[in-house]
Amino acid sequence: MPPPHPLLGDVGRRAVPDTARVLMDGVEVEIDVDAVIVGDLVVVRPGAPVPLDGIVTTGHAAIVGRSPTGRWMPLERGVGDAVAAGAVVVGSDLVVRITADGAASRSR
Repeated sequence: MPPPHPLLGDVGRRAVPDTARVLMDGVEVEIDVDAVIVGDLVVVRPGAPVPLDGIVTTGHAAIVGRSPTGRWMPLERGVGDAVAAGAVVVGSDLVVRITADGAASRSR
């Protein structure tokens, strides 16, 4: 596992959360992350990790995630960009359409 980020500490090491805020009929409902299915829309608040792999459908924010070199760094993400489970959102809310279930997201 890479070392902690010098400014963010262990933020990049956060595990995937146990729950996710899924949009159901326009209302946020907190459910167990294992109950989230591919195609669900999940709201991710600043400071929270992305629960499962997905594509941003609404919003624009920096996320702290691992780069291809293994270093933790902020990456700008907006509509159409992929986000990985465990990446931490910084700045503003994102809505993410889930593209992988829990087992697939955690195996990366």
